[in-house]
Amino acid sequence: MIQRRVDKLTAFREKMVAQGAPADKLAKIDRRIQMLQAKTQPEQQAVQETVAAETAPAETQASQ
Repeated sequence: MIQRRVDKLTAFREKMVAQGAPADKLAKIDRRIQMLQAKTQPEQQAVQETVAAETAPAETQASQ
C-alpha cells in the first residue's frame, strides 16, 4: 500500500520535472518519497525474516 503511494509520488515528481518545477518543490517531493520508503523498509525486512524462518526448517529436513 505504501509502495503504491511511493509510485504515485515518483510519477508526480517526473511530471513536475517535465513541467520545469522549481528545485525546492522537487526536494519536498523527494523528502516525502524517502519518508515513505523508510516506513516500508521495516515491513519488507519483517517479511523477509518470516520467509527465511519458514523455509530454513524445510531446507534442513530436506538435506537430512
